[in-house]
Amino acid sequence: MVSQLRRLVLEREQRERRKIDQIDIARETGLTPNTVSRWMGFEPFERIEVKAMVALARYLGLENPFDLLEYIPPANSVGAEHIS
Repeated sequence: MVSQLRRLVLEREQRERRKIDQIDIARETGLTPNTVSRWMGFEPFERIEVKAMVALARYLGLENPFDLLEYIPPANSVGAEHIS
């Protein structure tokens, strides 16, 4: 799973015609700056903290918190037998 937060924040910036800093997101969501930074990154998640996902979804006005995520299967994955 990879985060779509970067794309969603960019879309919000364009709609609102203002720059949104990670520290502002952290302040408004109650999350730590490190948590926001992880969600803004490009690295796939091994674990997802539901509290963070819900807080970010609320911040963005998403009805479905899972809109923050995109599933990208590993290149060498064939099926569910590879999920640990």
